[in-house]
Amino acid sequence: MEWIKKNKGFLLLLIGIVGLIAMNVEWPTESEQVALEYAQDLVATIEQTESSSDVVVEIKGEVMYPGIFEVEDGLRVGDIIALAGGLTSDADTSGINQAAKITDEMIIYIPKITTTQTVDASIVRIVVEIKGEVKYPGVYSLYSTSRVMDLIEEAGGVKDTADLTNVDLAARLVDGSSIVIPKIEATQEETEETTNIQIRYIYVEILGEVIRPGTYYIPEDYNLKDLIYDAGGVTTECDLSKVDWDVVLVLGATIYIPSYDDEITQVDESGFININTASVETLITLPGIGNILAQRIIDYRAENGNFQSIEEIMNVSGIKTSVYEQIKELITV
Repeated sequence: MEWIKKNKGFLLLLIGIVGLIAMNVEWPTESEQVALEYAQDLVATIEQTESSSDVVVEIKGEVMYPGIFEVEDGLRVGDIIALAGGLTSDADTSGINQAAKITDEMIIYIPKITTTQTVDASIVRIVVEIKGEVKYPGVYSLYSTSRVMDLIEEAGGVKDTADLTNVDLAARLVDGSSIVIPKIEATQEETEETTNIQIRYIYVEILGEVIRPGTYYIPEDYNLKDLIYDAGGVTTECDLSKVDWDVVLVLGATIYIPSYDDEITQVDESGFININTASVETLITLPGIGNILAQRIIDYRAENGNFQSIEEIMNVSGIKTSVYEQIKELITV
């Protein structure tokens, strides 16, 4: 069967000649030698045609369109890859000779890259929570190689009331875990004293370059750093060099956290704020002075002229003695 397939051109010629003889067809006028040469040339032409006939090739693996292709003989492996849409991103051609000629019924297999990827644990981040007796309890993102002591440091350190007796500071942190720093157990006398102390809360407004500006109901003993922490921290535009960290938080105070673009030009050479020239943005940096009181100060100046003394600021509606006592060391006329 294979012999017939390979020599079918010759067989067709032979059958044709036999048919012509059977039909008593005369040869052309050429001599028998010329006729024989003609027949040999015809067989050679047919065999050449057969040698360039189509072949069947199958391609598998990491190509875009694996399958069976009927193509012209004489192509190469690289041509079949192109016919199959090209390689995928995972193809490994290191062992493939793309210049090799294809043969009939050839199977081409393009393997997948097999690599073992190792991840450097020192750059992996995890999320952990810390509660209890630390300055800033909350959720933090640290490197997976961090330990409990690193988390405590990130949370601002422990309070004076923290009990680290049973805390393993060298323990590795686990993603999603929660660490509790316990409080030192108080004696009965200390407990009774603490019970008798009532914590007073006040309303304070914070504006400017913080994540969540607004009004907050906070303990009276809060400092500015505590308030900023409650407000989500400062933005990337905050100019920390302009922040007055010693400001005292009082009921109704408005704190303004400045940006790099804020220019406080109404400050006297001595460091005081001139209440006769200061803008609203500058006035609200004073403790106890919010947007409303700052605008009232400017309105008072417009109606009555400049202040003749710093005490005169108490003539502004809403500025009482308690507010004046907070700002009198910070203002001038």
